[in-house]
Amino acid sequence: NAEYMGTSFPFAMAGAFKKLVGIEEQPKSPLEELTSCASLSYTQRLYGFGICFVVGFCLSVMSTFFISDLIRGNPTPFALSYTLGNLCAICSSGFLMGPVKQIKSMMKETRLVTSIVYVCSLGLTLYFAFGLKNAGLVILGIIIQFLAGIWYCLSYIPYARTCVKNTVTSCV
Repeated sequence: NAEYMGTSFPFAMAGAFKKLVGIEEQPKSPLEELTSCASLSYTQRLYGFGICFVVGFCLSVMSTFFISDLIRGNPTPFALSYTLGNLCAICSSGFLMGPVKQIKSMMKETRLVTSIVYVCSLGLTLYFAFGLKNAGLVILGIIIQFLAGIWYCLSYIPYARTCVKNTVTSCV
């Protein structure tokens, strides 16, 4: 049999032996799958981060090509491109710290409200575009996404939020 020839032969025999003696690997839970995916090398994490971030950036920039559609009352292409761009960009940091740590970090007290607003604004923007097809609400969702994204990013820089609050307060 050709499948048992070459380098796959030992692996096929090992698999057959495991089945024969009843020591097949048990299916992994979703959490085990997630943590095993997080066992990437540092270089793989950097590549994953870079690729995901660049794709997110390109999708966000590409959304500007759909502004004319948004103005004409078809908000779906703009909202989809911009929102997927933001989603890719936020997921890119999951490559650096790992998805579980990313989620735990988003749930910290200093970021919880911002994280909820940000994630909800992503979903609502898509709902406004696909469900309601309302360009005005899509623009509102995009503005909330933008502001929540900035506030979320500032939460990772020590005292950045305080500086922004003080600057805005002094300007107003």
